[in-house]
Amino acid sequence: MLDKALSQREAEVLVLIADGYEMRAIAVQLNVSQSAANCYRRRLYLKLGAHTAGQAVHLAHWHGLLAGGGR
Repeated sequence: MLDKALSQREAEVLVLIADGYEMRAIAVQLNVSQSAANCYRRRLYLKLGAHTAGQAVHLAHWHGLLAGGGR
């Protein structure tokens, strides 16, 4: 499993990334600034060891963090 658990916001960002949302839309959806959304994404990628959205989604499925969601 992961070394560190995802925060609730990181998990929400992950689901939205998996659903194909762009960062600007993620910020709007979560009612946070785009800077805050990018911070959540960076921390998510760091915890997953991902460098791209595609890698993040793949690794999240691998670790069982996404249950059938995403594209």
